[in-house]
Order: sequence, then C-alpha cells, then structure tokens
Amino acid sequence: MATCKKCGSEILNNAKFCNECGEKVEFLSAENENNVSQNDVYVPDVTMQEMFLKTSGRLNRKRYFKRMMALGLFQTIITIILSSLSLVMYGYFPDSVIIFMGIIVILLMVPSYCLMVRRLHDIGKDNKLAIAVIAIGIVVNLLFDPENAINENYLVALILSLVIFGICFYILLKDGTHGENKYGSDPLNR
Repeated sequence: MATCKKCGSEILNNAKFCNECGEKVEFLSAENENNVSQNDVYVPDVTMQEMFLKTSGRLNRKRYFKRMMALGLFQTIITIILSSLSLVMYGYFPDSVIIFMGIIVILLMVPSYCLMVRRLHDIGKDNKLAIAVIAIGIVVNLLFDPENAINENYLVALILSLVIFGICFYILLKDGTHGENKYGSDPLNR
C-alpha cells in the first residue's frame, strides 16, 4: 500500500484519490496501469434515469443546460395545460389545481437537484449548493401567495429568488475541472 503525499493516509492499490483528503494519486503501481483506461474515459448517459436521476459522476455545462431547459419546458407545458383546463372548466384556479401544480414543482425538484449535483461535481464541489438551492426554492414557494402577489412576504421571496438565480448562474457558467477529479472522469474527455 502507498501513502498519500498530502495527509499521510494509506491509499488502497486501486485508488486514484486519497479517501481522507481527496488528493489525486499521481503514481499507480505497474499492476494497476492496465486497469486505468476503463475508468479514465467518460461514459455518456443513455437512459432517462441516468440522465435525470443520477447523482454520481460529472455533467458538463452544455448537457446541464439542455437537461435543465427540458425540465423547465416540461413544467411550463404542464402548467399551461392545467391552467387552461382550470380556467375553461371552473373560470378560476381551484385549490386542488394549485396543490397539484405544487406537487409537480416539488417532483421536478428531484431531477433538478440531481443535475445540479452532477454539475457541481464537474467543477469539483460537493452537493451543498444544490441543497441550498432546493431549500431556498421551497421557502420561496411557501412564501409566494398566488392570490395576492404583493404581500408582506413578496420582498423576501424576491430576494431569495435572486439568490437562487445567482447560485444557478454560477453553477451554469463555472468552467469544469480539466481532466479527472475525485467525482469522476472529465465529461469532455480533455
């Protein structure tokens, strides 16, 4: 077994990163050099589950943007359909429709969270910012009153929405780590 040059912890023979500090292992033993090629190449997602519900690995900016846009488009279409049906059938938005749309928003937070985590992995960060975005988003949804858009919580919801926008903008625009990092292979195979 080897030891980490940064923290001195023991490193398993097949490890590429130290389990304690995350430092990349630069030198592999001769017996492990043959096993490197499979793990160093990024394997693209194939199924819908891999694309939207996986939190391991990395996701580059272009794929992240496309998948988030697909989620947003899906949510918009569902909202338009439900809103139109409600207005045609009832002439207003009954509580049941508002609750159902809220459930859809909450359900779509799961794939949004998974995509954010993988994008954060690409820039070398853990899932804390994704958790913050989801938590703040829930608070904003609880504060927003569709019947009375301008109320005492409006300013707080607006500020929190701007915070979410800033974090999401950072996640989208930050350049990913070149080469492999502790979360996986480079999705651009640089």
